[in-house]
Amino acid sequence: MAKSINDYYSEKMKKLLEMQSSSTPALPPSTGSADGTGAKRPQKGGRGYYDDFRARPRTEGEKRASGTNQQRAGGSKNPLERTVIDDIREGRAPKRHRGAPVGEDKGRRTQGAAPNGQNQKKRPIAPEQTAEDKFAESAKQLEAMQTAKRARTLRKVRDMTVSIGLVVAVFVAMCIVVYRLIFVISDIRAEGSEAYSSEELVLASGVHRGDHLFSFSSREIGELMTLRCPEILEVDVERTPPGTIVFNIKEEKSAFYADFYGEYRLLSSTLRVLSSVTEADARAEGCVKLRLPDIICATAGLTPEFSSVRDDSYIYDICNSLEASALADRAGTLDLSDKYNITLTVDGKYIIKLGDSESIDTKLKIANAVLQDDMFKKDIKATIDVTDLSETSVVVDEGLKVE
Repeated sequence: MAKSINDYYSEKMKKLLEMQSSSTPALPPSTGSADGTGAKRPQKGGRGYYDDFRARPRTEGEKRASGTNQQRAGGSKNPLERTVIDDIREGRAPKRHRGAPVGEDKGRRTQGAAPNGQNQKKRPIAPEQTAEDKFAESAKQLEAMQTAKRARTLRKVRDMTVSIGLVVAVFVAMCIVVYRLIFVISDIRAEGSEAYSSEELVLASGVHRGDHLFSFSSREIGELMTLRCPEILEVDVERTPPGTIVFNIKEEKSAFYADFYGEYRLLSSTLRVLSSVTEADARAEGCVKLRLPDIICATAGLTPEFSSVRDDSYIYDICNSLEASALADRAGTLDLSDKYNITLTVDGKYIIKLGDSESIDTKLKIANAVLQDDMFKKDIKATIDVTDLSETSVVVDEGLKVE
């Protein structure tokens, strides 16, 4: 069985002690002084003991012991106080002592263990930092810096947003206060109308003194005034802070009139229904009478809705062409009740058959050219047919009834 290092040095120490005790002769007991006078020597440890010991002559054993003590005092360390680590540091220990004791080393070799303590667990060595580790560490540092930068940016954006929100809130509050206290309507009037008075137009607008200057829409006010006052074509709302409103009115001229269920109503050039009128007043104003297809609804300020016509665009086309022609001032009645048999009376003596609305501008020009003939300078009644552009016919009939 292999011995431990403590057992090994214990045996060595015992052997050294035995060798030292055998080399030093025992001194006979002394009953008197060293000079043979018979005086009692001081006991060991008492006063005068060491002085008497130095004064007497030393024996051979004491000299050898003294030499050994001097050698030890000169720097030789007591083997009992020495350790294996001291021997290894000074290079005095055999190689087998640097790993394990001889007995333990032999036992390990016989058991197939690796020599010189190779089976002992080695102290882990700190791994060196590789390029990948440096790159990973740099990436982590960069990511931390970017995260901190983003946090600072977000904090700045948040603070800026809060500041802007506060500024906007204060600004809105100030605007509301100014709007409520300062921009109050104190003066309101309407200008540019001949058909309606300023009081009527202001009442039709629905705006009153004491209202806020920007509390309504100009477009909505214009539509409302047009419905309530049909002869108004356009309304321009002029706001003058702190509290003045002026309605600039543009009226629409009447160009036609028509019978709506026994009541004559003026019509604009775009066939918007205007105010009521008598037939005499309408003729005095130079308006052309229209005979229209059956009507479903006719609302003041709006165009009429027809029931028996799918496409009523021909009505508007013919009215526009008549307004632009030379016969506009001479026209009396325009019959549009039949889409394919349109007629026009001129000067109360002539009936012009136009047929359908195709090439209506050309037909009106031909009819005007025919009426320039000398025969129409006489007081006659005639029918002029321009339905076919390739052939124009004139039929004189003194018994012709013309409105």
